[in-house]
Order: sequence, then C-alpha cells, then structure tokens
Amino acid sequence: MPAVPGAPQIVLVNDAGAVVQVDWLLGTGTITGQRLYRKVDSGAFALWQTVAANATTIQDPAVSSGHVYTYYVVAYNAAGDSAPSNQSNVLFGS
Repeated sequence: MPAVPGAPQIVLVNDAGAVVQVDWLLGTGTITGQRLYRKVDSGAFALWQTVAANATTIQDPAVSSGHVYTYYVVAYNAAGDSAPSNQSNVLFGS
C-alpha cells in the first residue's frame, strides 16, 4: 500500500475576469485524486470539486463581485488524505 501523499501547495488564486483561477503544485508520492475545498467570505469550508491526480489548475465560475473566495487542496490515495495545502484567497471583482 502506498504512503499518504505529501501536501499540495497553492501557488496562486487569481481574479481572472469572469472566474477565479486556482493554481497549485502537486503533492509528493502516489496520488489517486485531489479534493478542493472552498469558503466564501467568513463561511465554512466545504468540498467544492474533486479533480484528477495530475490536475494543477481549475477555474471557479460561480463567483460574485465583492466576495472573498478562499481555497485549499487535499491529495488522496488508498492510504488516506494528505495534509491540507496552504489556504489562499482573493477578493473577487476588486
């Protein structure tokens, strides 16, 4: 059985016009997939997307001006979940 993956690292959360773009570096080790968590303003984090093992960017079109969007990434495999990445945020439409 593989070891739990190393944590991914968010590099950039960017207001890309009509979307928020999230870019990150992969964690280390064997990765089966990745889960992205998101919160809006001072709300709670919730699972937002599950993506492929090799994904390193995603766009979030479900955003509104004047809100802060915060994200983090967790890699996973059969052994379990990695530690979470750092959290990164952007004030959309600023």
